[in-house]
Amino acid sequence: MTQQAVSKMVEKEPLPPTPMGVDERRKLLAELAVLPADGGLVETYWYGTDPVTVQVRNAIRLGEELTVQVLGGGEVAADVLSPWRVPRTGLVYAEELIDLTAFDLVESTPEEATLTVRVPADPTVWTTAAWWQQIDDARHRDIPTVDPVVVLQDMSAGADTGDGAPQRLGEWIVHR
Repeated sequence: MTQQAVSKMVEKEPLPPTPMGVDERRKLLAELAVLPADGGLVETYWYGTDPVTVQVRNAIRLGEELTVQVLGGGEVAADVLSPWRVPRTGLVYAEELIDLTAFDLVESTPEEATLTVRVPADPTVWTTAAWWQQIDDARHRDIPTVDPVVVLQDMSAGADTGDGAPQRLGEWIVHR
């Protein structure tokens, strides 16, 4: 790309100042949190009686056995990153659909599900997760997660946003 092309891009969409201050990060994060969901994703829904954190751990373990990348998202990931409330539903991101019947889970409707397996069409989920795990040294955690901005998008799109959990996670991200 030529310098002239870069200059034209910057004129259209100027780059934010770096390092960004807290207010600029908060504003940008608020814009990112409300982006529309990945339109090409595929989801399956599962119901089980184990705590949702256990269900997420089991899905990640199964992914490791199958060599399918599986990462925590949603409420469980938010609890791993910045605990605020006890997760009521589980969400995992997987490279492909996985069968969780071996863990006493049964397929269900979205309304009854305790765990959702999401296969995103957007490949940047895996790239940003890898980046996040490198800078956070997340290998010490028993639940590897997608990057915090994706978790915030999950939380903001969830049904239960009135307890302040998305705002708390957003503030945690802003101050990192």
